[in-house]
Amino acid sequence: MKEREVLVAIPGFMASDEDFIHIARLLSPRFEWINLGLPNSSDLAESITASPTKRLEVTKANTTEVNATDTLTLGNRAFERRIRDWYQEIQPRLPKHFYLLGYSMGGRLALALAKIIYEQRPSQIRGLILESAHPGLADEEQKSIRRQADNRWAQRFATEPLARVLADWYQQAVFSSLSEGEKGQLISMKIAHYGDTGRLALSAQLYAFGLSQQADYSDFIVSGRLPVSYTSGALDAKFTAIATRLVERTKKSSARLCHLLALDAGHNIHFQNPQWMAESILESIDFFKK
Repeated sequence: MKEREVLVAIPGFMASDEDFIHIARLLSPRFEWINLGLPNSSDLAESITASPTKRLEVTKANTTEVNATDTLTLGNRAFERRIRDWYQEIQPRLPKHFYLLGYSMGGRLALALAKIIYEQRPSQIRGLILESAHPGLADEEQKSIRRQADNRWAQRFATEPLARVLADWYQQAVFSSLSEGEKGQLISMKIAHYGDTGRLALSAQLYAFGLSQQADYSDFIVSGRLPVSYTSGALDAKFTAIATRLVERTKKSSARLCHLLALDAGHNIHFQNPQWMAESILESIDFFKK
């Protein structure tokens, strides 16, 4: 019997074991599915538990002690250090060869992880599939604005009832393609999984792995070192535009990048159309093997 290939998946912010369950079932005849979850950010959660207000005051104080560029550079280094520590923790559990999939925040972590793995074991990772994932901000002013936004959300997750924060979270433009029923379903799933006791873990995820914390991995995507498939929803204008820009950059290089567009979905493709997402994964892997 032919051995199944392995697909390692990293879900997005507010991850739960159910996030990819429908896709995993659809692909189970061909693939072994490994769900990594998100890195453990309990150290940050503990500091927030001690004093959410103090945590925010420390962030503000650090910002005034050094200039904005230095602050953001330190954030990038901390982000990469956390990913490297995470890699050392999970490396013994990773298979000899696998494909890596990441959604949204999980896609950004997958990018960072893929770069580290490629540096140390280039033959281990056979391709990277990104679903609605930002490669990173290059502009320092944009990073500073995003950091303030991430910190505001992190503070809300740490101090307010989860249902109230989630009701506002899913009003963001990136989720505009979701119906009110779909938003309600997602909110119920997150509350059931985390409850109010899990609010601090969510706050810690934003402090540790917010977009402003990471470096810009666009150069890695278009470098040609690793085949990449980028999936976006046609109803998600922001991330479809990101994919288009990346594809344009690869036209002048030897990079292997494909962009797959889900016509009737937005940011949450795997939730809105798991059948399409499963088929796109198969198409991506066929592309990797060419």
